Amino acid sequence: MSDYGAMYFYGRIDYSSPSNGDLIYLMHGLGRVKLWQGSVGVGYAYNWVPFRGLLVNAMFMPMLTFVNKIKAYGYATNVEELMEDPTFWSDNIDNNKWDEWFYGNLRITPMGDKTFNSGMKVNFDARLSVTYNFGRYFVNAYGQFNNMRYSHQSSYGHLNDWFINTSIGIRL
Repeated sequence: MSDYGAMYFYGRIDYSSPSNGDLIYLMHGLGRVKLWQGSVGVGYAYNWVPFRGLLVNAMFMPMLTFVNKIKAYGYATNVEELMEDPTFWSDNIDNNKWDEWFYGNLRITPMGDKTFNSGMKVNFDARLSVTYNFGRYFVNAYGQFNNMRYSHQSSYGHLNDWFINTSIGIRL
């Protein structure tokens, strides 16, 4: 059976808090990222009943992603300045006091943002469901997998998102 579909994905990663200034420093100023993807696809779904009461449904759908955008937000930190302070390297201060000093003095400053368009990509969705019916009762396991790709110049990445749900029920 042919299957048609559309997908919209929005993701956000946000480290833009002064307490994350050390992480922002390690990520060369990257403090926040937003991702958008919009896709359409045509795939195939199949129902199989190997014996009475058992239904297996499988679906695979390649998706053409036509909206594929990343917005990155840059921040400056004062980590290097704090590293020049003698307190940073002091052995005469316990860890709790050092953490209080470091994170109490850590600052971040927004520097701007930049949007990257990743162009068209081919991603895919896959689903599998197994249901067993006995009398008025049923048991089900359902899993879904989504693959999303993005790139800009020589940088690229992908996100594999999946989940599995199980349920036990009664038909009224």
